[in-house]
Amino acid sequence: MGDIIKSNKGNVVKDSNNITIGNTTISSAGPSNQQQSGEKAALAVQHLKALIAEDKPEKCLEGLKLFFQKEDNKSALNTAVMFFSKLREIEERVNLSLISRDQYSLDKAKVNAGILNLIDNEITP
Repeated sequence: MGDIIKSNKGNVVKDSNNITIGNTTISSAGPSNQQQSGEKAALAVQHLKALIAEDKPEKCLEGLKLFFQKEDNKSALNTAVMFFSKLREIEERVNLSLISRDQYSLDKAKVNAGILNLIDNEITP
């Protein structure tokens, strides 16, 4: 079965048949053909990248984790989990004044770049 992507407001949510990433819902039900699949993947990539642009990497990673679980892509899932952990770590370090705000911004930018690379390398439009 192919994926159907539709516009929907809300956070990253998973139910039995759907994953909602930002404003995009990916459903496992529906017709499948290669062109539609590519268009749907491109739309999902666009929404995931928009979350990074909106400074919402945690929501992007939540969506990626659910997507990679659904696709049974363990390597990409592990990478998303590691990025999520790194974000939490640098947020904790800046809150405890263990690193400067400048270092926090630099570290977060590196994580965001890694997330964008993960999207480009693992989700094929």
